[in-house]
Amino acid sequence: MKIALTFIISAIVALFAFSLIAQNAERTVQLTWAAPVTRTDGAALPTNEIIGHEIDCTTGETASVGRVLTYQFSTSNFGEHSCSIVALATGNDAGDILRSDPVSANITITPPKSRPSPVSNFSGSTI
Repeated sequence: MKIALTFIISAIVALFAFSLIAQNAERTVQLTWAAPVTRTDGAALPTNEIIGHEIDCTTGETASVGRVLTYQFSTSNFGEHSCSIVALATGNDAGDILRSDPVSANITITPPKSRPSPVSNFSGSTI
């Protein structure tokens, strides 16, 4: 009887843990882009004049990132979303920061696969 009770308690604890994992499921989103190489007037934009990028997504994610070309975040806000990014570059005067026009991308964040259904016809007996 003690072994059966231990097994039942272990099964309940395992089901509870699986339930918590499913409820807190998140997906990782990776955004990638190419940095601008010119200014809007056609002049070259040297890499060292790029300050960074600002990202804004309808998932609620916002970020200011440096001279990187990828950004990752985790979310459980599934469905159709949009993210936009602007490049930031130095201006003519010290401290001037010039912003590019925003560029947007639509993304679909799908929920992770759910766990399998419980086994059926499970039983035990003494042998």
